[in-house]
Amino acid sequence: MVGETEVVAGAIQSALQALGHECHALPFPVPLPLMPEVDLLVHCAEFGALAYVSAISIERPSLPIIVLAHHDGEAAVLESLRSGALLHVRRSCSPTELAAQIDACLRVASEAHHRADLHGVDDTIAVGNLVLHAGPRHVIRGGGHVDLRPKEFDLLLRLAKRAGSVVHRHHLIRDVWGESWVGSTKTLDVHVNAVRRKLGDHPGRPSCITAVRGVGYRLEPHRC
Repeated sequence: MVGETEVVAGAIQSALQALGHECHALPFPVPLPLMPEVDLLVHCAEFGALAYVSAISIERPSLPIIVLAHHDGEAAVLESLRSGALLHVRRSCSPTELAAQIDACLRVASEAHHRADLHGVDDTIAVGNLVLHAGPRHVIRGGGHVDLRPKEFDLLLRLAKRAGSVVHRHHLIRDVWGESWVGSTKTLDVHVNAVRRKLGDHPGRPSCITAVRGVGYRLEPHRC
């Protein structure tokens, strides 16, 4: 846990330990090179806002991050997800609920590692000018490298496997975030928009990823 006051951090730490979690309260900010190896990070959003979360998610893309914040409105949730957090949780939640959210995030991370292990060979998928290498997790478009975060890559790979067909929202969330996902479904839309932007799509122009209202998303081969 990063960025909590000593008193609150101590209370949460004791509660999580009683529920079977090993928890350490870290001062803010912890220099990234000195960040210890942890399975999950809980960040208090009021300390240093979300720039710190974004920096960590870039430095350690496989580390699941939960943002703990006073506000849980749509704008606050979207800001947390866009910064690279896996989940946004209100600070007024009970330690039992926080522990359950932590367990869910750890299951999602474990399932993601398992899926990554299944892509040990360099499976290559080509859709128009877009080429995805599943093994090394590289994306090339028009000869240039596209830098995607882990969940962004998984999402694009899932769409590419069914290029030209609509993939239902439920299936995307299940296959990218795992059966255990309990967070907001808006995280799917946030990640789709991030992928569009990184692929070079421009507002007002037809996108390579089409939203089918009330159903899901489709990767358009002729626009890739």
